Amino acid sequence: MKVTQHSDYTFKYNKKLGRHGWLRLTPAYSVKLVKEIIDNIRGDSFILDPFSGTATTGLVAAEQGLSAHCFDINPFLIWFGNAKCRHYSNDELEELKA
Repeated sequence: MKVTQHSDYTFKYNKKLGRHGWLRLTPAYSVKLVKEIIDNIRGDSFILDPFSGTATTGLVAAEQGLSAHCFDINPFLIWFGNAKCRHYSNDELEELKA
């Protein structure tokens, strides 16, 4: 049996998806995969991601209006996930562009 890779389930899919493409982390999975999984859960569910990595699950959950708690053992990924999930005001974004 031949096994084929589905790059649309890897970090490669996220490259041009705004915050999801901020960091290339090879073991990361795609927004598409997370959406396919959480589309099948009830809207009042709480998502727990103990291996959050770059916070793809947390951000997709927030975009879908779901609650999530994400954590990781890697301090850099915790910092990065918080930066990725943070709400940025229009003023902050304009300042960064300048």
